[in-house]
Amino acid sequence: MPDIHLDTDEVDLVIGGDAQRRPCDVVLRTNPHPHLLFRVSGLELVARLRAAWGPETRFSLHIINAGVDCETFLAGSCDDVLEFSPFTEPIMVGSSGDPACVRFDLVNFPSFMVLYGACASKERDRLDINAGGWRIEIRAPRQSPNVTAFQSPLYSVTQSCTMRRGDGATFRPDAAQEVLGLLHDALSFAAGRWTAPVFVEGLADSGETVWKLWGTGRLRPDFTTEGTWFDLHHGDALANIVSGLFSLRKSPERAGAFHTALYWYVRSGTDAAGVDGGLILLQAALERLSWQHCVCQLDLAPFDALIWPHLVFA
Repeated sequence: MPDIHLDTDEVDLVIGGDAQRRPCDVVLRTNPHPHLLFRVSGLELVARLRAAWGPETRFSLHIINAGVDCETFLAGSCDDVLEFSPFTEPIMVGSSGDPACVRFDLVNFPSFMVLYGACASKERDRLDINAGGWRIEIRAPRQSPNVTAFQSPLYSVTQSCTMRRGDGATFRPDAAQEVLGLLHDALSFAAGRWTAPVFVEGLADSGETVWKLWGTGRLRPDFTTEGTWFDLHHGDALANIVSGLFSLRKSPERAGAFHTALYWYVRSGTDAAGVDGGLILLQAALERLSWQHCVCQLDLAPFDALIWPHLVFA
């Protein structure tokens, strides 16, 4: 499957003590799993041999126009092109202004409906969430060449979203990243596997992109929609989870307990854990929450009413 082209830039690359500035294409490869690549071209033969066979295992890249510095490893080579992959992603690019809206797409979240309540709709994958001073709109996938191209046997774009302040004010990119991290946790908890945003763009009132994220966060393949508590006909439960997480993050201790329990909960559903290992991980998650709630005397309400039953019966 073809790579998704994200940007074109120049990069300063040091190999064996020799610094070179060369053209660079930033691409997103979706098969066998989504990952970010920097494709550096025009390198001399000696530099390519040093990168492939030399003692260096980490390469520092400075991407000129994007103003990004990142640590990478050599992921592949073809002719005069070397492919480098960052150790961590996504990577934030630009902070030239405060966006009024953030647009992003979701990968591997199950399709849902909201059949009852104030948010009821006949449309699939439609939900408006108002929580923590933010308004998040979830919709069916938008029409975009990148969305169409993001397809592989185990990963695909399943919904498209927008996010803005409830009062319509602009906001800092780091505030948007914090909320995106919160949504990553809430959606992964509902899906029972890691699901993440992709093609994240911060937009000004004029529609101009003022910052963006290259790559995706933590993801797991979409093997099945079974094995999670999330009722696909009651998608409005997502609003309660997001509200609970906004409340939970006010206490670092409570938020830390949840993050640990979430990690074990998601890990319990993987094939690598197995049935016995999954039960042990779920027990560990419950014991961690119990310790926080009973020993540390921190009241997890209202969120424990959401998370505990689902962990018990997962």
